[in-house]
Amino acid sequence: MTPIFTSERIDFVPVSENLVPDYLAMINDRERVGRFIGRIQPITAEQDRLWVQKKLAEKAPVFSMVDRATGAFIGNIELMDVADGAGELGIAITAARQEQGYGSEAIPAFVRYAMDELGLSRVYLKAFPFNARAIHVYEKCGFREYDRTEDDVFMEILRPVPREESLSILPYTGDRLEDVLAFERRLREEEDVWGWAIDDAYIAQVKASFEDDAFRDSLSFLAYEAGQVVGRIDAALIRSRFDGSTKAYLDWICVLKSRRHRGVGQALLETLRRALKQRGIDTLIALTAANEEAQRFYTSVPNSLMRDVGIWIDI
Repeated sequence: MTPIFTSERIDFVPVSENLVPDYLAMINDRERVGRFIGRIQPITAEQDRLWVQKKLAEKAPVFSMVDRATGAFIGNIELMDVADGAGELGIAITAARQEQGYGSEAIPAFVRYAMDELGLSRVYLKAFPFNARAIHVYEKCGFREYDRTEDDVFMEILRPVPREESLSILPYTGDRLEDVLAFERRLREEEDVWGWAIDDAYIAQVKASFEDDAFRDSLSFLAYEAGQVVGRIDAALIRSRFDGSTKAYLDWICVLKSRRHRGVGQALLETLRRALKQRGIDTLIALTAANEEAQRFYTSVPNSLMRDVGIWIDI
């Protein structure tokens, strides 16, 4: 069978009904394979044949791995839930081929295929916390943990930002307002979830803020790629006689949906933290957004701790 792509020892070929006996032997080996991928109930040959037919009909990115030298079956690897430039990695290696370095070889090759051929910018996965061996392999292949629960460890790898799209973080100054307005419009084109209009009143209010001395304690930064704003972060200083301290409040951080999971948010936050440190401020307070994506971002921030519940009070 002609491989779709290859690595040093592995040919990656389309799934095939001819390999169903191998699939069954692997997937129904509960102790050495099934329990690590969440497969508890055994499957039948008919179920597996239907699965192969479905994947081939969908032209799904799922492949069988075979040893180039011997033709022996190694396992399967696939991308699931591909959407918005991202997909979830799934891999299973038959027991006879485990602990021979095939996972460490297959995963980087598959990620390159996903990014170079399929155009993905992010590949993510989840592993069981007890599967330390797999987690170690994923880390070795460049994946990093971004969230963890009692049941799952979530990891991801991002496409490197091309040199021509290299990221730069600049202060938000009045002369960059038009860039920010273009960013705001792109936000709404990519996600229809923003609750305020970009009208004349809004623009006038933002313009006025750059002339108002009351905003001297505001800190805002913009993330630029290829001359366009793709993210922003806004904060303000809070001075309280409760303990005579000055803290910072993170009012907003946002990245275009098409540019998320590429380190833009982390770069913005790190720039803000450096600016605060230069001012002698060591505490940044934030209200976390309720959506799941924001929750994952904040839990991945180094040296952060969820402690208090935010409350909004209209006056």
